[in-house]
Amino acid sequence: DEDHIVIPEKPIQIQIIGSVYNQNAFVFNPRAKVSSYLRKAGGFTENANEREIYILKVDGTAISRRVKGNLFSMRLDPGDTIVVPEKLDKTAWLRNIKDITQILYQVAVTAGVLIVAF
Repeated sequence: DEDHIVIPEKPIQIQIIGSVYNQNAFVFNPRAKVSSYLRKAGGFTENANEREIYILKVDGTAISRRVKGNLFSMRLDPGDTIVVPEKLDKTAWLRNIKDITQILYQVAVTAGVLIVAF
């Protein structure tokens, strides 16, 4: 008797988040491609990782360049989100630890040889 049917509204925007100058939601245009939405957002910031852009579809799936190839010419569906991640500085800390360990080992071996010799 008091049942309700809720029909969600159809999204009419494309959202852009991440390393762009204007993170925002833009009105969906069926003829627009990813590149045009990126231009509307002011383009990439200097920290943007342009090679790792991905699209979050409205149904929850993700599309990356590894799956689709060139995303810039892709057309979107209403409610999709363009994600522009930041560049990550990869430090070679593991390599540095290995080098330091090797140096300490060589110093210890040298010290052991000197102690035995004298």
